[in-house]
Amino acid sequence: MADYLIDMAADYPGRLQEAKAKWTKYRSAALELNLDGRLLEQIAFLMLGNEAALSHWLKAGSITQEEYETELSKAWEVLYLLAKEHGKRIKDEQPAETFIYTLRELFTVGEVHVRAKEDEDDGEPVHFLSYSG
Repeated sequence: MADYLIDMAADYPGRLQEAKAKWTKYRSAALELNLDGRLLEQIAFLMLGNEAALSHWLKAGSITQEEYETELSKAWEVLYLLAKEHGKRIKDEQPAETFIYTLRELFTVGEVHVRAKEDEDDGEPVHFLSYSG
């Protein structure tokens, strides 16, 4: 683990930019497979971690390039199937539960905020949320 951290620290800004680009790539790939909601971000973060571990093992000589590619492909397939199944479960729930789940996720990522109807207009656009099955 120490060698991983030393390697990461050697070019932290570069590694951070690289991770952001890979995260975007994985999220876009998940979107193309018709995953939605937080599943896009979840699968992207999980693949990012998986790829980081596999890359470290490859660099350390613990696995071959072929094993790296095979394991990365397997990880994508497994995570996609799990995300697809999870997405079905979410959609099969009662509509009110789905709305609450979605609303909770929007709060979590800071996409929605609650304010009282009596609050003064601060110039920020206001969009009302509703659910229509």
